[in-house]
This record gives sequence, structure tokens and C-alpha cells, in this order.
Amino acid sequence: MKTLEILKKYNIALKKSLGQNYLLNENIPKKMVNFSKLDDSFTCIEIGTGLGILTLELSKYVKNVISFEIDRRLNTIHKDLLDKKNITIKYEDFLKTNLNIFEGEKIAYIANIPYNITSPILEKIFSEGPEFEFIVLMVQKEFAQRMNAKEGTKAYGAMTVNLNSQAKIENGFTVKPDEFIPKPKVESFVIKLIPDYKVDKVYFNEFRKFVNLCFSQRRKKLKNNLKKIINDPEKLLNSLSIDKDIRAEKLKTEEFKKLFFAYKKTIH
Repeated sequence: MKTLEILKKYNIALKKSLGQNYLLNENIPKKMVNFSKLDDSFTCIEIGTGLGILTLELSKYVKNVISFEIDRRLNTIHKDLLDKKNITIKYEDFLKTNLNIFEGEKIAYIANIPYNITSPILEKIFSEGPEFEFIVLMVQKEFAQRMNAKEGTKAYGAMTVNLNSQAKIENGFTVKPDEFIPKPKVESFVIKLIPDYKVDKVYFNEFRKFVNLCFSQRRKKLKNNLKKIINDPEKLLNSLSIDKDIRAEKLKTEEFKKLFFAYKKTIH
């Protein structure tokens, strides 16, 4: 059954407050699954069941689909259209879930989610969850560009550094606004994140806060932002042969890693 038919049959009005944009083109979920390269050894955690079109496609290839949905109005749709033994729908907020219950599974995350919660979801998976194989996300194209940004560019920021300290990025494909209902104002992009821990998970929360502080006032020199946490930032920068007048956006992820661990040594 197609998206518009489902919405009409079950009399579902989309909620802007939940950021609900549903795919009209059934080929997009198929492309996402193909891009993911899943097989029957995987437990796939889907964030945002929606009408279940991607859920159903995933269930054809993987051992289990655990799908999170916060809109309980969709329960009847799920009962009718997702009645398969390897699909479990959890009507709860993914951000409040204890991900360690999935410990020991071969995990992949996949999601077409509201753009405003993309960062919190990634932070949760990387900092709280058990080991996983990859994440496939459909995000706002601008967000994907920020993920991939090079140092020294306008798009490069704390999010870029934090994400690249934890993962390699594999680009997928663009999804046009007219593939959705309601039609968003911007293009979307499918992207794959593969764990690559340049900063150990044990230190990630500390590292993330440190990087956020370094970018807290972009127009300021890095040393001025560092003054909030260290008495002599110039000495710290000089010890790593980093220009004392540099701005945060000029440093690569690897340089932030060195700076972070050098800072930690000064406070212990």
C-alpha cells in the first residue's frame, strides 16, 4: 500500500511537532537498504518507524528489525502492515532507551529522522551504545555537508570534528523534496557512518565538550576560547607547534586530539 493510501485509509494527519515527513517513493527505502549492504546476520535498529515502509523492506534482509516510534497513533497501521515475526515495534523515545540491551548483537542503525534530533541521536549511539557495524541516516543535505566539511571552510565546526573523531563517512545519494509528504524546503542526503575511533569512547564526552568550547566563539582566536579552562593557552599551543593566533576552524581532527590530551595532562 502506498503512503498516501495508508494516510487516507487510517485517517492520519501528520504532526509538524514530531517532524513527520513520509517518503512517497517506495524506491528510496530500497535504495537505502541496498546502500546499507545488510544481511541475515544483522539486528537492525530503526529510529522512527513511521508508516513502516522502510521497516518492511529491512525485514526482508535482516535477522531482526527493532523499530522505535513515539507516535502511538500509528499502532493500528503497524499491526496491519508489519505483522512479521522478525519485526518488533517499540513505542518509546529512542533517546531515553538503554541501548546496552542490544549488547552481543551484530547491530546496524538506520533512520529517516527529524533533522533537529540528528545530533543527539548520534551522540547517544557513539557514547552510550554497545559496539555496532554502521549507521545509515537520511539527513538534511546541509547537515551531510557539515559532516564532510574540510578544515578552514564555513561548514567546518565542532560537529564535524566530534563526528570524525568517531567515524568514517561514506556518501550515499540525494533525495529531492518532492519525494516526501509534506514536502520539506531542502534536499536530503543518505549517508553511512562506520565506527573509526580516533578518540577512545572512554574520553569521547570529555573530548566533545572540549571541542565545543574551542568553537564556542568562532570569530575569536582559539587561545581566547581556551582561556576559560586554562591559564596559559599560548604555552599549551606552543608545546604542540600550533600557531598561537590560530582559530579553531583551522585545526584538523587529529590536531584537536593532540590538543585535548595535552590539555588533560596540564590538569592532572
